[in-house]
Amino acid sequence: ISQFYDSLDQQQLSEELQLLGKSFDDRLNWIVGLYWFQEDGLNVNLLDFIISSFRSGGYFDNSSKAIFAQGTYDLTDRLHLTAGLRWTEDEKKFLPDQAIYTLNPAMAGYLSPPQQFIFQPGTPILPSIEKTLKESQATPMVNLSFDWREALMTYVSYSEGFKSGGFTQRVLPPLIPGITCSPVPEDCIPGFDPEFVTVYEAGFRYVSADSKIRASGAVYHTDYQALQI
Repeated sequence: ISQFYDSLDQQQLSEELQLLGKSFDDRLNWIVGLYWFQEDGLNVNLLDFIISSFRSGGYFDNSSKAIFAQGTYDLTDRLHLTAGLRWTEDEKKFLPDQAIYTLNPAMAGYLSPPQQFIFQPGTPILPSIEKTLKESQATPMVNLSFDWREALMTYVSYSEGFKSGGFTQRVLPPLIPGITCSPVPEDCIPGFDPEFVTVYEAGFRYVSADSKIRASGAVYHTDYQALQI
């Protein structure tokens, strides 16, 4: 019924720089940092279906950079406040390299003339232009913990996160500008939006005096927006 071949050539590099310290008579433990990520490559799929064989995939070039800071301040000997903030900017580029190879003559009779035209050998499946997605977000977190005694700690926390959007590279039938999709070629390259999440959590940590018993537990609520599935 179908078979396919997948080839992925990818290279990446990432770096992170951290600076850690203590301030205010060691009541504040803090960290600041920079993060950088870069990857590029080529993903090619060769697919053979009953109706047609074609090439899918293309070139990708992705980068991410961020600056972050977090600190834990001892409000009292037992009460501790942790807060952090991260700013992230992601950029993703995709250049499709896709085309129809063959149209099965036995299946051509089941297609209308416009469909037969779309599936002709050599027809590009997606426009051969580079499309860019860019997303930047600031994601905070805050945590308040209390040491009831040396063995028991409880906490509550709030945090936010996100995953940048991306591209859908496996497409059929072809999206031809002005014929099967928008006249604007860039609009014919399908993608998906960023995913956002908010998390509320409360929990405890317990360690007995002899360290033979360790227990922890948490309850949390996670709220997703534009969940990527």
